Amino acid sequence: MNTISATRDSVCMGDDCDAPHFESFSYGREEMLSEFLTKLYGYVACVGGRTIRWFVVYAEALVSILGLILQS
Repeated sequence: MNTISATRDSVCMGDDCDAPHFESFSYGREEMLSEFLTKLYGYVACVGGRTIRWFVVYAEALVSILGLILQS
């Protein structure tokens, strides 16, 4: 089992209250990248009624784009 440390930007002043947004995630050897990225959906912030995109970057390389489309 590997551990990946993550951080994210704040999306509004209220979200700043919880900053910094550091989190650690476990990643199993046999786990697919798509399974791991699904874990991130509970971590990234949302803004109701907006389309949100979070860019997953590792070593300055774009790994994935998480897209959230929310209804207000």
